[in-house]
Amino acid sequence: MNTGNNNQKTRVVPRWVVVLGIMVIMGIVVYGLARIVLPMQQASNQQASESSREFNRGSGARGGGGRGRGPFGFVQRLFRGGPSEEELVETGEVVLLDAERIIDASGTLIASQSGDIYWETSGIVAKVMVEVGDDVSKGDVLMELDPLSAPQNVIMAQADLISARKDLDELLNPTDLQISNAQKSVADAMEDLENIQNPTTSSLAQAKQAVADARDAFNELESPSTAQIASAEQEVASKKDALRDKKQALDDLLNPDIQDLQDALRDAEFDLARAEQDVELADIGTATSALQNALDKLDDMKERQVSVQKAIDGCVVNKVEEEADKDYIQLTVTEELVYKGYTYMVGPVYQVFEDTGNVLKDTYGGIVEHQLFRICDSTRAVSVDGVTRTLLEANEDVSAAKERVREAELQVEQTRMSNTTAVDLAAKKVSDAQEDLDDALAGVDSIDQALMEADVQDAAGELSESEEDLSSLLDPQPEDLDVAKANLVDAEDDLEILLNPRSIDIDLSRSKLADAEKKLQELVVGPDEDDIAVAEAKVTAAQATLSSLWLEAPFSGKVVELNYLTGDSTDQSTPAVRLANTDKLLVEVSVDETEVNGIEIGQPAIVTFDAMSYTEVRALVTNIAPFGETVQGLVRYPVTVTLRNQSEGVMLGMTSYVKIVTEVLEEELAVPIDSVKYDDEGEYVMLFDTSSNEQTRVTIESGVIQGDQVIVRGDLQPGQQVVIFTPKPTDSGSPFGGRD
Repeated sequence: MNTGNNNQKTRVVPRWVVVLGIMVIMGIVVYGLARIVLPMQQASNQQASESSREFNRGSGARGGGGRGRGPFGFVQRLFRGGPSEEELVETGEVVLLDAERIIDASGTLIASQSGDIYWETSGIVAKVMVEVGDDVSKGDVLMELDPLSAPQNVIMAQADLISARKDLDELLNPTDLQISNAQKSVADAMEDLENIQNPTTSSLAQAKQAVADARDAFNELESPSTAQIASAEQEVASKKDALRDKKQALDDLLNPDIQDLQDALRDAEFDLARAEQDVELADIGTATSALQNALDKLDDMKERQVSVQKAIDGCVVNKVEEEADKDYIQLTVTEELVYKGYTYMVGPVYQVFEDTGNVLKDTYGGIVEHQLFRICDSTRAVSVDGVTRTLLEANEDVSAAKERVREAELQVEQTRMSNTTAVDLAAKKVSDAQEDLDDALAGVDSIDQALMEADVQDAAGELSESEEDLSSLLDPQPEDLDVAKANLVDAEDDLEILLNPRSIDIDLSRSKLADAEKKLQELVVGPDEDDIAVAEAKVTAAQATLSSLWLEAPFSGKVVELNYLTGDSTDQSTPAVRLANTDKLLVEVSVDETEVNGIEIGQPAIVTFDAMSYTEVRALVTNIAPFGETVQGLVRYPVTVTLRNQSEGVMLGMTSYVKIVTEVLEEELAVPIDSVKYDDEGEYVMLFDTSSNEQTRVTIESGVIQGDQVIVRGDLQPGQQVVIFTPKPTDSGSPFGGRD
């Protein structure tokens, strides 16, 4: 019974419950291990990644080991009862990789050429010719000021520029008038010098006359003659009469006599009618007859002149041949003929060599007739129609006849004009009389009154001056005597210089002559280079001042900013236009001194932008600054990268990232990063022999990091295995530990 009771109290736990419990416990343990190991592994990988200084691309492969790494490998080994000695060694393969050495930097996208354009003067903007985004060429006008709002010196710059250009043109291209004036100046200077050194009789006479005139003026002023006083008194009386007439005219204007004006109009109309009647009765027949007689006389004189000329010409001998010690004959021809290029006409007498005359007689026979040898006097008198006249007298007769014709024509014209003039004068008197009557009936005109009152004042002023002149003549002022005496002294000094020239006067005259000769030389030969430079500088200065009225583009580019509108007042401290040449875009980056030696002009680069994450633009290194800049204790060098082409959407000022390819590596040895160790002797890897499980130290030199691989140099061959170092357990028995 007891046994049975004991059996009843025993409780058997099902196996599945035990298995389930064990599995739950193992899951908890694995979860806890994962929570500890995974963060450690991630931290280790992150540290290795951050130690990489360069971004590299390439291809490669890890070694064939890698078994049991990480927390999952640890759990696997834990449940498998512990690793073997071979499993404890993790290896990686030595491979060949292609890689690039790259330097990363950042900067801002800028234009190759840009600048702000400022106003150089004050004023009001009159025109704005461009808008933001417009493309402009060098020299294009961008804005203009209202010239009237500019300072006075800018407004006058136009006149200064015209004058400066004229002076420069005259300097470079002197006119004949300038040269003539310069030559005259030289001649005058030479004459002055000669007069000082050797005064002529005329110069001395003029100087003596000047002294005499100055002395007479002084004496007359000091003791005026009776004639001078009488003349001055007569002048005063004349001015008094003029003043009285002006006052009377003003009084007639203010108080007109209508009856007298009507009588004056009636008299003027009567005079006009009589003048018109005289014109109708005037007889100019006598003047016309005299003119016709003069014309007939001129025709007779011309006929007589022609007759005398013909008579004289008939006596003229044409000397065809002349030579000393030759015999001559004279001949005429009855028909025109040509002999040895000379044409013999019918009528004139020809003188030829005797041999030539005989040849002509033999050749042409009776056509040629010998004449008696005669000598003709062209000044002899010739009798025409019973009147004997020389050719000179006949010419004088014609001139006298022409003069008489001119006098007769003038007399006819004067007769006609005198009659017409009389009518015109009479008509003018009628018009004036009618106008005076109309003005009197209409009342006093304020303008006419003001003019007459002004005439009265002028006449009173002239009278006052005349009276002052008379008073000065009767009682001369001391200052007038001083002036007259000074003039006398100057005239005497001039005479003394002519009689006894001083060296200083001679030197001054020579200096004037030298200046005049230099001026002439510059006009004839060409101006001095310094004079040209001065004239050109004046043109440039005037042009610069005038050009401050507008803004010109200093280079070709795009307008990126405008700060003025039409009507705005200018401020010389505010840029008016910002211009940028966007045909070539640049990025200037700062490179550390440890890396700048690897950069060379012409190296390729890739530029990316924050605002355009998927855009890459190829570029080239175009400039490396020869000096560095210290920034927070670090020396950095500016490096300029120029974009080879432009991408749509790229804008000035964008943040840009630049990757400069400084070196391209092909088929270089590479090992896993975790296989590289470092101690006092330097960097090394442990070469693992898979056949003997032996490890051998190989010294290396690490280089470019490519992902989880690193380029190395050392005694290694592709395909070899190197040991990968994994975390070791700590002294407390924990299965996790840090790397060596």
